[in-house]
Amino acid sequence: MPPYKVLVLAPYLTVEQAGAAQSTITILQALSRTGWANVTVAAFTWDERLIPSNIRRVRMREETWPAPAWRLFPLPDYWHALRGLRALRLGDYDLCYTQNIALGLAYRRVYPDVPIASHPGAILWDREVLEESGAPRRWRRVQARIARWLERRSYREPRWRHFASSRLVADIRCASFGLEASTFEVAPLPIDPTRFDPSAIKRDVRQELGLSREHFVVVTVARLVPWKRVDAVIRAVAPLTQKVVLLVVGDGPERPRLEALASSLGVSDRVRFVGRQDPPPFLAAADLFVLPSLIESLGLVYLEAMMMGLPCIALRYRPPAVLSAASEVVTDGEFGFCVNNDEELRRRIESLAATPELCRQLGRRARETALGRYTPDKYIDRLRALLRTTRSTTVEVR
Repeated sequence: MPPYKVLVLAPYLTVEQAGAAQSTITILQALSRTGWANVTVAAFTWDERLIPSNIRRVRMREETWPAPAWRLFPLPDYWHALRGLRALRLGDYDLCYTQNIALGLAYRRVYPDVPIASHPGAILWDREVLEESGAPRRWRRVQARIARWLERRSYREPRWRHFASSRLVADIRCASFGLEASTFEVAPLPIDPTRFDPSAIKRDVRQELGLSREHFVVVTVARLVPWKRVDAVIRAVAPLTQKVVLLVVGDGPERPRLEALASSLGVSDRVRFVGRQDPPPFLAAADLFVLPSLIESLGLVYLEAMMMGLPCIALRYRPPAVLSAASEVVTDGEFGFCVNNDEELRRRIESLAATPELCRQLGRRARETALGRYTPDKYIDRLRALLRTTRSTTVEVR
């Protein structure tokens, strides 16, 4: 039987990109090691070091839209993708995989008979636009309606398999769009175990930052936006012993406010803002990972921390204020804890700082679990099963 022809569509695949881009790179690398897939990746740009040599690369042309076009986001993304894919003439594949709804819809328009598997990261695309768009509020509402319209279109398409990172995300989307539970296959995005391997880290971040082994290092990795609630972590660490240090890995519009908060609480020396960095060395330097985010479709960063042998603290699902699936990953007392409020967050950090051996035990269990559940091989096995279905039958896949 000839190898399956798989097309992967992505906007950007570079080391600076986080989340979806990194998981797409991990999936590409895993697919390149199989003997059953001939893979083509089409993207606006990529880092050559990250894409295996046996994967065919096709560059989609980027366009600059007139300034007023931002008001109609994400429609310009869809229009641009449609024009670019028509110009490329990629041809037919056994499967098109993407984590971008606009790219998937554009490809379906050009190649209506090719099965598509999509795995967008947001819980609901319109909610993400409302939270993250830099547009004025009135235009954010317009953009969110457009995003919702596009997402709804994807659910009406035949031969389209929809993946969700968690049961929570699947349930929320089903309720929001009136879909059947069978619409979604729950499949956590994978983590590269060779990249997130404590034994492979050569960089000594503790030494660089002047921290001894006696320090209890808490780390958070996030884009610095309000709903990630890094401010809650700073407040939780502030009243604790001088030996508790917080590393804030990431950047974003909230950084000046967060730095001012640390200064006002008198803990600028114990809260280190290191900017946007490659996470593994900083995770390797830490004892505990904390991210009390209000919105997480699963939280790849929790999986990355677990893979590095760190216990995690997250927020427990509490709608409508907290829409986080972290509790599907962070099992209380097994690999960390999910908390209900900021006081409980402070107490958990304080307790683990006082019992470092318990912290290490939780971290060991976290790594064992991550290696057993969240490797790329398990994820691409799902894609292979889907390919077998599409090649052997014409039954429509929802």
